[in-house]
Amino acid sequence: MPKRWGLAQIKSGWETLSRLAKREINYYRTRPTNLVAFLTYGCTSHCRTCTIWNKGRLPGELSLKEWKNLVDQIAPLNIVNVELFGGEALLRPEVLFDLIEHISSYGIQKDVVTNCSLIDQATAEKLVESSLDKIYISVDGVGANHDRVRGVPGFFDKVKSGVEYLVKSRGSKKTPILICNCTISKWNVHSFDEVFDFAYGSGFDEVHFEYAGEFPPGSLEKSKIDGLIPSPHYVWQDSSILVSSEEAEILKQKIKQIKEKAKKIDKFHVSAKNIDVLDIKSLKNGIFPHKRCYVCRYLISIDPYGNVMGCPFFSNYFLGNIKTEKFSSIWNNAKHRKFIRMQAQGKLEMCRYCIISVERNPTFWESIAKAYMSFRSRYGE
Repeated sequence: MPKRWGLAQIKSGWETLSRLAKREINYYRTRPTNLVAFLTYGCTSHCRTCTIWNKGRLPGELSLKEWKNLVDQIAPLNIVNVELFGGEALLRPEVLFDLIEHISSYGIQKDVVTNCSLIDQATAEKLVESSLDKIYISVDGVGANHDRVRGVPGFFDKVKSGVEYLVKSRGSKKTPILICNCTISKWNVHSFDEVFDFAYGSGFDEVHFEYAGEFPPGSLEKSKIDGLIPSPHYVWQDSSILVSSEEAEILKQKIKQIKEKAKKIDKFHVSAKNIDVLDIKSLKNGIFPHKRCYVCRYLISIDPYGNVMGCPFFSNYFLGNIKTEKFSSIWNNAKHRKFIRMQAQGKLEMCRYCIISVERNPTFWESIAKAYMSFRSRYGE
């Protein structure tokens, strides 16, 4: 056992094992444990690695009352985490802050994902004063490198200011945990390592590096359900965003160097889980081993208009709508079971390209191995 592991680390390890065991049980029972709530598809950036901003905002986004009603329905199911997402979630402040407190009243962990472009001093104070557990902030480079990926000039300056406001507002408090999230593609593979120094120097608690992934057009045509073609937000724009074999080698080397630097820093965590488990061929081709999907069995995905999706990437296949139906009549209904069955039988070609499966669909023993490596990274040999 590593010398630095104490009671807290042993407790954390036991909790990890318990969580993974429950995950396996819930796989077979199709019990929801997490919610990802798309508050809006509106976004302030025009990313080269994501097309959700193309969806825009339509009339009929769920009101605060409707979101609260959903939380009231699912909280008794022992939901452990709610991820408040977009687009840009801060485009809906009239919903976001009150919803955070409502979720908190049930003791559920809640996180916000933001590109940080709308965080001024007042907003930072509200976020810190709320009961948020974590804030994930997207940073794909420093200066012009970030702007190039985000497709908006001057975007990095807004991020930098927003982070400064958050760090200042949080002061000596331990929450919300600030996580810098960097998505790596061909657009930043040669410069993403600069994000590490920015994150550490700016006051973040953690920095996470993730691979971009994408769904080629052909994979969507071969993933129809009832004649419906998927419309995920990670698709080709002008060309592929995947790295070449040579760039994949560079990516792996840079991650290794970053981890070596992180070992010298106390209380600053680096994660690159879904890059660590991918080989050069997978990084180049964007094709990942087909595995059973936990996501479609435990993750409740709700779009801004109340539609319950079979998968956040098959965003136009609706199981039902919470505006007109009780959640209990939607989850595990005939449409849901059909989606699960087709995925399990390998009939959804898009699943081969699903980057979320790398992070969220590891087998039990792969999860154990990843947890062990994470513990070693945090607490030493």
